[in-house]
Amino acid sequence: MGVTDNGEYLFWLTDPAGVPEEWTIAANEARGPRWYAYGGGLADFLTAVLSGRETVPLFPDSFLTQGAFFTPTTPAPTPAPVDTAPQPPAGRTADANDIRTWARAHGYDVPGRARIPVAILEAWEKASSG
Repeated sequence: MGVTDNGEYLFWLTDPAGVPEEWTIAANEARGPRWYAYGGGLADFLTAVLSGRETVPLFPDSFLTQGAFFTPTTPAPTPAPVDTAPQPPAGRTADANDIRTWARAHGYDVPGRARIPVAILEAWEKASSG
């Protein structure tokens, strides 16, 4: 349900099903296996973390040094046909920046520094192989 600019992903643990006010917030370490769980709702979690009352050990020490800001999500445009992906030179895999450039040119909303979403990678691979 969210991601930091450093690449930590936030999830809802949807148990019990159908009772969202009892769901737990879970955070996954960027590029790592560690997890953190917060036993409260999203508004409580954001208020606690952004006010400094709660520290998420997975977040970098610099997490709040630039202040809190939010980037609202907008519906993604319908991606253009995926038949024009850049081809990396023989024997070389594509650079993440090349994939991001291709994705933006084809209407995908892709983060600047975090993990590239699987759906975008799959679309790029499909376009690259055809």
